[in-house]
Amino acid sequence: MTNEEIIQKHLVSYKTVDSLVFEPTKVEKILVSFTGMQLGHFNKWSWYYHEHQKDTSILFIVLRDDEHLYFLDRPKKTYVDDHLEFINQKIEQYGLTSKDVYTTGASMGGYAAVYYGFLLDAKVTIASVPTVDYKSAELIKPWTLWTRQMNSVGEHWVDLHDFILTQKSTTDVYIIHGQFNADVSAADNLIKSLEKLGLRYEREVVNGETHAEYLTLDKMMSIINNGITIQKTE
Repeated sequence: MTNEEIIQKHLVSYKTVDSLVFEPTKVEKILVSFTGMQLGHFNKWSWYYHEHQKDTSILFIVLRDDEHLYFLDRPKKTYVDDHLEFINQKIEQYGLTSKDVYTTGASMGGYAAVYYGFLLDAKVTIASVPTVDYKSAELIKPWTLWTRQMNSVGEHWVDLHDFILTQKSTTDVYIIHGQFNADVSAADNLIKSLEKLGLRYEREVVNGETHAEYLTLDKMMSIINNGITIQKTE
């Protein structure tokens, strides 16, 4: 099959949800992947299709938000409840719990991975260079796309490090980023809140100097199969 044929075969729409679903016969875990600002694309879908071809017991759900509004509610449109409903239907269908769910994403998708991971009380959130808060996003100069989209969310925008303090979640968090100032600032802010909550996390800092993807398929699958390397247990 061509890439387009694969996408069309696995394309699923539900209310405001735009997704690819790679569904095995037996489901023991669910990975929900949130695409960043890549208009018309489902980020890393080929990773999940590759794993799906191995007859894995992981259900892969790949989501996109082509309005680039961080998978949040937006003026005159609900969004979050639709996505939670869609994911929870899959959890219930296979007799699983939220602790069988993993979320992942990069940049805007990394924000959504943490946001929904904490709403769901997922097992692990795997966040690559997440855009966590407005002030850190302002450091992504000279580009203003991220802050402009945050402003477009309007009253529904919330800095991620503040949001998780309002949630009763025990989600583990893996975060990976390079030396880019905006990403360091964002990770610092998120981790301060994780530590305040006493939650477990793993932080991997690499040598890259840009706001780019550093997560690998092998690392992602290792976390899904084995969990994170705990750096904080307080």
